Amino acid sequence: MAMRRLLGVCGGLALALSLRAGTIVLYDSTEQASTGVDSIADLGPLYDSFSTGASSGALSYLGLLVGIPPTSGGGSASSFTVGLYADNDTAPGPLITDLGTVSDSSLTGSVSLIDVVLTADPVLSSDTRYWIGLSGTTAAYWAWTLDTSGPGVNGEYYADVEGTFPTNPFGGYQMEVEINSTPEPSTLFLGASALALVLLRRGRLEARLRTMHR
Repeated sequence: MAMRRLLGVCGGLALALSLRAGTIVLYDSTEQASTGVDSIADLGPLYDSFSTGASSGALSYLGLLVGIPPTSGGGSASSFTVGLYADNDTAPGPLITDLGTVSDSSLTGSVSLIDVVLTADPVLSSDTRYWIGLSGTTAAYWAWTLDTSGPGVNGEYYADVEGTFPTNPFGGYQMEVEINSTPEPSTLFLGASALALVLLRRGRLEARLRTMHR
């Protein structure tokens, strides 16, 4: 009986490990030195793109490198909205969903990383480009960098009131995007195979034990 329970636990653990979601960083330029800042109200809406590659899953984290002038007088009534947008031939497409709102009162006079409190966690498809867009009557600005060495940054695009431009060499806006990945079919198959193997071995062991006790 103890052996049966042990094998059952092992099988369950094998399947759970194979199905466990993992965090994947799709885009991160927040560790690079900022080159400049753009006003969200004056040059916006401001957009920056990212791509999922072979990964898919629910959006789990969005960080923005933003700030506000100390003498702006923006006040708590001023804010900007953060949205997730579809891609339209390497340009911002239709709004998919609003992701949250950031109040000017929550920002400091210097550029810093702000964790957006997500009001939605949309599931992102693999091999797809999306855009993060910032808009609103706000005194806030979004930092940008010419350093494209961060994960997922090189080859993406940014957009402002003047049009859409490649991140390299012009420099995209600074943000971090993460998803909770969903298991690929091959991973599901491996997990199911592991469980089936454990069950098969358990059956053989039980049959052998029954034979020994006759």
